[in-house]
Amino acid sequence: MQAEKIDIDVSDNQNSAAVANGKDINNERLHASQAIAMLEKIAPRAYEHLQRALANDASQVVLSIPPHLIKRSAYANRLKTSFNTPAFTELRDSISIAEGNTQPIIIRPVTSLLGASSNVSPGVDDPIYEIVAGHRRHQCCLELQLPVKALVVPKMTDAEMIIAMHNENHARASLTAWEFGAMIKQCLDQGVFVNRGEMARKIGRDPGDLSRAYSLVTLPEAILQAFATPTALQYKDADLINGALKINSDAVIAEALRIAQADDKLTRAEVLQRLDAAAQPASIVGSTNIARKVPLRVGEKDVGSIAWDAKGQAVVRFNQSLSERSQTELQVLLTKLLERESRAAAKRAPKTAKELA
Repeated sequence: MQAEKIDIDVSDNQNSAAVANGKDINNERLHASQAIAMLEKIAPRAYEHLQRALANDASQVVLSIPPHLIKRSAYANRLKTSFNTPAFTELRDSISIAEGNTQPIIIRPVTSLLGASSNVSPGVDDPIYEIVAGHRRHQCCLELQLPVKALVVPKMTDAEMIIAMHNENHARASLTAWEFGAMIKQCLDQGVFVNRGEMARKIGRDPGDLSRAYSLVTLPEAILQAFATPTALQYKDADLINGALKINSDAVIAEALRIAQADDKLTRAEVLQRLDAAAQPASIVGSTNIARKVPLRVGEKDVGSIAWDAKGQAVVRFNQSLSERSQTELQVLLTKLLERESRAAAKRAPKTAKELA
């Protein structure tokens, strides 16, 4: 039989029950601070009821709870810098107008408390829950000093939490490539998943996305410092940067340090261009030799570039790796092109005396 979904009444009387469940706060004419003060007093009892729910194997518990009793997850995949964006401000304003989050966040009990007996309660100010999904909504309520409407899932493994966290974020506001990469690294470091392949299968993502996102967060620190914020990095940037590092890592890192130490902050595209140029052979990228650099595009997507020197010699760069078949096809095409160019050059060359005889 499926475990029931229950509402926990943590109150001592009808009025406090209304507050504890996040109902009729306006009718009671209580400010947010008063509501939180009352909830702080009954938090230990809420924990006792939660333990009963665990014992009864209830699948979900709905609470309205002071935000400081909920902590960020150890696997939190939202950088705190995401709380300083126009989108976050808009969300906070909407929660303020509604006097609370209308869409519950998802939380679970703090892992260290899961095995505690029901007669052991945490302190009033100790977090007893951690966020599974809803870090932005929780932060809004924390700043607004409003109780958080939360769906409590008493029993959830780390792997289940990661899957739920990813699905929630993917449906609402997708993580940046950097945030996703940080989440992947944390999961692998903690042994939640055996490898990236297993994680990709469990969360339903392309393994290539995981590889690129993971490679971004494992880039040398000097490279990351060259960007105004790592959240600006995109999945495709991983191929370009790692390709440049393979060609000439010392030159690329030296260029990254120069960019980071400069007073003027460059855009993401400008940083990528300079790092890519630093990896090129000196005959192409020397300031006096380079004549022009043109991008290679497929539709609106940058897929590489061609750098030409003053003599017409070129270095071709691709932002992604090519399969062996594609490499062979490219070699055939370039060979045909160079053969045609050689024939044209031979025709243009002045004839020798023997040829004219």
